Amino acid sequence: MQPPTKIVVALEAAESIVAVFAEACTLARTFGAELVLAHAIPESPPMTPGFDVVADQIRETFDDLRLKAQREGLSVSETDYVRFGEVGKVLAEVIAESGANWLVMGAANKTTIDFLLLGSTAEKILRTSPVPVWLVRPGRPHREVKRVLCAYDGSEPSREALAAASFLARNFVAHLTVLTVGKPTEAELIQRELVDEYDLHGVEVELATRSGEAVEEVLDALSENPADLLVLGCAARRGFRRLFHKNTAERLARKAPCSLLSLRAPDEN
Repeated sequence: MQPPTKIVVALEAAESIVAVFAEACTLARTFGAELVLAHAIPESPPMTPGFDVVADQIRETFDDLRLKAQREGLSVSETDYVRFGEVGKVLAEVIAESGANWLVMGAANKTTIDFLLLGSTAEKILRTSPVPVWLVRPGRPHREVKRVLCAYDGSEPSREALAAASFLARNFVAHLTVLTVGKPTEAELIQRELVDEYDLHGVEVELATRSGEAVEEVLDALSENPADLLVLGCAARRGFRRLFHKNTAERLARKAPCSLLSLRAPDEN
């Protein structure tokens, strides 16, 4: 996994802007990355009064956030991406044009219907993004990451997730739990292979296995031992292999009480 060097920050829903930007700043501060601010306006096309009003308001917000981050010594691009179009398409364009290698955006909270993470938009962004997607859960501390949960099933996407989770845990000095869901004998075998294959020295790590339905077991694990970040691997187009079958990411994005990092295996990007 490549550490974030340039991060597109999708500031969409008003209720989540502060949380999304705060968590993006945490990543930028930790890894020395540059932030790129983006917003999609799907309702009003350019050259209409509605677009101009919304675009001007967004740019004012961007200016305030940029100044705040720069006062903290962070790098924020002077180029603002405020565009008309469907959210997923706009973000893909911004990632390509800016050369960003990570995307940070907001997840819906439990009481708000957020169009970003409902239906085809969420599924498209999580499955097709060429870069890791960090979904921020509003309503929790955002200046530090101290506990990370990685869902691991031995597939290539989950191997990429574990590589990222161990890297983040080492850099954040965070506790890492690696969870495998499946039949007890199979889950234990997968985790024995994990110990032999991965270098987890210098990371405070706990290996855990559970049996049952994947999403519910991950959510139960998060309820029993709250984490700041859930890391999982995503298989593009074919859904999620084994543990991560179709719609798993969307379901966890809606229900998980913490932020979520979704990654695809390198050969699928």
